[in-house]
Amino acid sequence: MTDSVIQASYHEFKMVKTRSALQLILEVPIERAEHVFQVLGFPQPGQEQPVAIALLKAGTKPQNEPDKPPRRSWYDMPPSQRCAMLGEERAFPRYLAEVHGAVAPEHEGFSPQAIARWFRAYCRIQSRSELDALDSDDPSLKAFLRLETQYRQWAGLEAAPEQQPDTTRQAMKDLQRLGQEADAEQEQGADKAQHAPNTSALSVVESVKLALDLCHTPEELKDTAQRNQGEVERVCTAEEKKQLTAHYRARLAEMRG
Repeated sequence: MTDSVIQASYHEFKMVKTRSALQLILEVPIERAEHVFQVLGFPQPGQEQPVAIALLKAGTKPQNEPDKPPRRSWYDMPPSQRCAMLGEERAFPRYLAEVHGAVAPEHEGFSPQAIARWFRAYCRIQSRSELDALDSDDPSLKAFLRLETQYRQWAGLEAAPEQQPDTTRQAMKDLQRLGQEADAEQEQGADKAQHAPNTSALSVVESVKLALDLCHTPEELKDTAQRNQGEVERVCTAEEKKQLTAHYRARLAEMRG
């Protein structure tokens, strides 16, 4: 019996004076059109199809219509899924260009692949799926969460806090410490082999410079420097550390205007 029930909305009526009849106009979602024709068939000239009409209570649905699963809120989803969904947002490429100064690759623009690479460089991860397994205090996860919040505030999806913490003074202290450590190491005299070309260090230097270039606030700059400090200390020479310190100082000066 329930297979013959069709739920519709009563929208309009029309008088048919030549037949002294009243036409009722009922609307059904287009997705259920096949079900309607299976139950009623197609109108045929000279043939009538008797039907019954019953008033339903608000919120009533046919018994044969499956329940829809409840929609999860944004923060109920794992970070990797939220990261992928951010990259699919239509406004996200404009956010990258306006807030982070990102430039779309000439050969592909802000394609999903290009945005995925940008995420991996920014968060210092090999795959977005890594975000789900990181501890809450992991620098890579913190970098993503900060980016996520910043974008959602920029796009008007979340209310921005009334005040942002001033981290410029702390960032300057970190900068001075990095510079002093690099100078001290150079003055002590490093081994000649230390100053030989280092392919792993060269890739780290370029990667860290890129990460610093993508920062927008002193807080981001500070966190990015701290996130990469261990690897820089491990593979970079004193000269390369001074280059990164100078790049850090230049980016901070730009932010402070």
